[in-house]
Amino acid sequence: MTESNRLSVDEHVARILEIDSKIRVNTLKKAEYILAASEEYPDRQETIAKKLGMTQGTFAKWIAIGKNKLISDFQDNLPSAFSILYHIVVLHNKYEKRYGTGHGYGMTAKNIQDNIISQTSSYNDIDILIKCLDGWRPVFEQTRNILGRDVNLGVMEKNFAPSELQEKYPQLEIEGFGWFDLNESIADDNIGVRTKGTEDAPDLRNDLKVSGWDTSFIPPIINLLNGTYLDGRTRAKEMIKLGERWMPVIYAKLKEPDNQRAFGIVANKHTYAKRANKDDIVSALSQDVNDGICPRGHDKIMLRLIEVYFGNDFYTSENGRKNPMLQRIVNEVWEETSNPDEIVRNRERDEWITWLSKTKHNHDAPNTCLMMVGGNRPEQFFTRHILPAGIKGKTAKVILYVNVRTETKAKEAVSIFKREVDQLYTDMFKTVSKSNLSVNGFDLKQPEETWEIVGIIPQIQNEQQQIAFTDYELVSYEEYMK
Repeated sequence: MTESNRLSVDEHVARILEIDSKIRVNTLKKAEYILAASEEYPDRQETIAKKLGMTQGTFAKWIAIGKNKLISDFQDNLPSAFSILYHIVVLHNKYEKRYGTGHGYGMTAKNIQDNIISQTSSYNDIDILIKCLDGWRPVFEQTRNILGRDVNLGVMEKNFAPSELQEKYPQLEIEGFGWFDLNESIADDNIGVRTKGTEDAPDLRNDLKVSGWDTSFIPPIINLLNGTYLDGRTRAKEMIKLGERWMPVIYAKLKEPDNQRAFGIVANKHTYAKRANKDDIVSALSQDVNDGICPRGHDKIMLRLIEVYFGNDFYTSENGRKNPMLQRIVNEVWEETSNPDEIVRNRERDEWITWLSKTKHNHDAPNTCLMMVGGNRPEQFFTRHILPAGIKGKTAKVILYVNVRTETKAKEAVSIFKREVDQLYTDMFKTVSKSNLSVNGFDLKQPEETWEIVGIIPQIQNEQQQIAFTDYELVSYEEYMK
């Protein structure tokens, strides 16, 4: 490109904003058309949704956007993404419920006029407004009975002076000790901090059950802004399993909000924490790059790894030379971000069962199972579920989830599972057709519907799946593979 053909910065920005505006218009036009179709054929909404490759839940959200007058009136001031627009509808409806019919429009409009909600607002920005509206508040009381024993915040304040905590955590502004209501716990799943989410810790659970809460250890740390975990997800998870509602915590604010993932990695270097491994650091740094927090350059990634993630503390150098593990992490981040992917939300199987219990689907329903894709799962599903169901003249049904890090790998894993299960069924009929059962011209015809994917757990952090996860809805195979 010659100098004379180059665009100015403002021209680049204008061109990009023009495209964004067109996306916004098309999104709202789509919502309008879906609303029109649903109103003209109210008894055929399920059919229309299926033809569009949507679940009924997603179809209903498009209708909600189409019906919302505020979205239409302020469309030029709003983001273009479907998931964020629907989240604004949720915020509007919560205002209505809290303050009465008619107040939702005015209160949401004020957020837009005050630039609290704008074209650049993210899903999380709207989520914070909703959580604040839902009444999350820190609790400061001196003593509570947990795990059968009285725990006093004053004891921990004596053990850990504010000045000491501030020195230990220079990234934070320490507010003080308090109590966290685990019923209000936000399931942020350690996304971008742990590749496998917050793992089960039976030894910790047993220690808590037998010995109670140990005030000589620094408690979990809670983000004072929105009640999310900065550190301590594992302890919170085990306390919930033990039936406890309250947990002693430190309330704090991050001085640099963009460094939350980094803090989560660095903070996991204490008793009651599993040390972050290489894959965890790669996952967190890759997400930083994809989010635009860190430029995609080898030197920039290395600088962030050392200065923000304190990489040298994890991998010490020998003989004064740079530890080769640091360069390996940088190279893996570079490779993983060459094709930016949405990060995948991972949890243990028991946690997915708990999540499913809040949906309309039951993994224990007749001829239905919950299965993680990968490995020899196709063979397991075929022999343990399809064949036994087939003998009874039933259709085997499965709910799927993944345990991988990126959207590409998740879709690939699901696709392979479906393809291999279909192939196993086809091969079975081919085998039978060549046996003595097919003599005398007997035509053994393979049924069209042999098994069914009830849905897939929405783990990918894209627009549709973010909403589906929040609303406890499965995603259809067609939606998942888009």
